[in-house]
Amino acid sequence: EIIKSVGKVKNLEIFIKDKISNIGMAHTRWATHGGVNESNCHPHKVGKITIVHNGIIENYLTLKEKLEKEGYKFIGQTDTEVLSALIDSIYKKTNDMLDTLIQMSKEVIGSYALLIMCDDDLDKLYAIRHNSPLIVAVDNNEFYLASDVPAILKYTNKYILLDSNEIVEISDKLNIYNDKKQLIDKKINIFEGDSTSAMKNGYEHFMLKEINEEDTVIRNVLDYYLTDGKFNENMPDFKKYNKIFIVGCGSASYTAECYKLLYEKYLNIPVSIYIASEFRYQKVFYDKDTLVIFISQSGETADTLEALRKCKNDGIDTLAIVNAYGSSIAREANQTLYIKAGVEIAVATTKAFTGQLAVLALILIKMIGQEEHLKYFYLLEDEIKKILKLDFKKYACKIYDKDKVFFIGRGRDYGLCQEGSLKLKEISYINSSAQES
Repeated sequence: EIIKSVGKVKNLEIFIKDKISNIGMAHTRWATHGGVNESNCHPHKVGKITIVHNGIIENYLTLKEKLEKEGYKFIGQTDTEVLSALIDSIYKKTNDMLDTLIQMSKEVIGSYALLIMCDDDLDKLYAIRHNSPLIVAVDNNEFYLASDVPAILKYTNKYILLDSNEIVEISDKLNIYNDKKQLIDKKINIFEGDSTSAMKNGYEHFMLKEINEEDTVIRNVLDYYLTDGKFNENMPDFKKYNKIFIVGCGSASYTAECYKLLYEKYLNIPVSIYIASEFRYQKVFYDKDTLVIFISQSGETADTLEALRKCKNDGIDTLAIVNAYGSSIAREANQTLYIKAGVEIAVATTKAFTGQLAVLALILIKMIGQEEHLKYFYLLEDEIKKILKLDFKKYACKIYDKDKVFFIGRGRDYGLCQEGSLKLKEISYINSSAQES
């Protein structure tokens, strides 16, 4: 049974509140292709195959043309409906879901985390991922699939991290296969925090809650990397490098902008910043004495992960600055520094941005070898608390009716301007841009 609704989740709850089932899948997703309507809503069913999908299929138009020649007709414009048809087409030939998903992964270009049901066996749920995050959570005789840990903390704190192209088969038990159809054992991880980190705790929304946790992030960073005011074993030594590249997307790249000039001034080495989505397509001049730093809150940013893999293939040292433990970027980098920001749920990163700035600052102090400056970091927590007590509504009332906003600054402030402008656009949809003065 498939139930869809456009708009808020409560519009859907009306239709499902009396439904009883032991297996199911659901998804909230805006339309990346086509309009916001029920035809483009998930789940999508074509033939015997029903799916929900995170990610984007880059060659969906080519696949769609091929499938239309096979007789498939499409009612929406989304890439996910095409993917459902492709799986159905392959399944007609294989009559085996594992073989079907292995074959599908060879034909599809793009990123996906998929949940799949087949009409021939409605007591099973399948899942597969490629460059989009997906976890399996376990609790007694219950199993959950989700993009990230916060979604499952209400039910369990035990979860399994999936690697690309691994296939999950869930019935009354859990089986995980590699892309050669072999059963594999996976480590069950235990989430360190508690479920309250994924709740609003009295705040109107998660972004406001997370802004008010920025002082805690600073304390967490200092407690993890410093002992008695000095660096401990959690902060590596980076003195051997004579060139630094920093790679990230959006906010992650803006943290790098905040530190580029300081790194060059005090280390006297060149620092280059690359947008992750363009890194693979550029000629980059690095060598064995270059450190490439990858910044990502989730540790699953697809473009950043692909850039990391390029560097590893070239034998270049990599450092990840991430928030999510056990994430793909954290696992694949040579070294990883965690920003200790805890669960961040709001779409627009806030406290993670602060954590990234703090870690980059500590790296700089470590490289110049002047630990006496670390004492000033302990003042940050109280300074942030003072700022958070300001009456921000007073300032918001002065600008909320403007249709254009410019953030202007130079040097390290330009990075903050870019971040401020991005936040305003993301949250308010007010037209905004950053300018270097």
